Amino acid sequence: MTAMNNPFEAYRQNQYQTATQGELLLMLYRGALEKMEKAKEAIDDNDILNSHQHLIRTQKIVLELMSSVDMENGGKMAQNLFNIYEYMHRRLVRANVKKDREIVEEVEGQVRSLLEAWENALNSGDAAGAGAQAGSNAGAGAQAGSNAGANPYAGSGETSSISFKG
Repeated sequence: MTAMNNPFEAYRQNQYQTATQGELLLMLYRGALEKMEKAKEAIDDNDILNSHQHLIRTQKIVLELMSSVDMENGGKMAQNLFNIYEYMHRRLVRANVKKDREIVEEVEGQVRSLLEAWENALNSGDAAGAGAQAGSNAGAGAQAGSNAGANPYAGSGETSSISFKG
């Protein structure tokens, strides 16, 4: 069924197309959390196929997050955030191979920390602070960020708004 025939799909497509870059980032984090929750349920049920599919979708979301980090203009914070995403991706691959719920929960905690940091920053208008807060909150097992003056997503050097590299 195409978006034209399915009102919910049309609404969802419109939501993505009209979202700000910060809203898109939050959608990715929320999508990852949703897929990890479903993966944990599938692991608990010994449903190998569904756990695999949900973890693969989560890995794809993390890869999208990795590709959105502006390494050229984001400075050390961008590198640190990229390292966190890279670590989460490796852990998700391991969770998928081992069907390990604890690893999924570890990554889930990191994504929750990132989501909370970016939600707080977007609500306060301080995207640069979010990168530093997110890096320090989610950095378990990865090198955490603390360069509070830079925005890892900003291609223009601005620190007050999030923009993905394009």
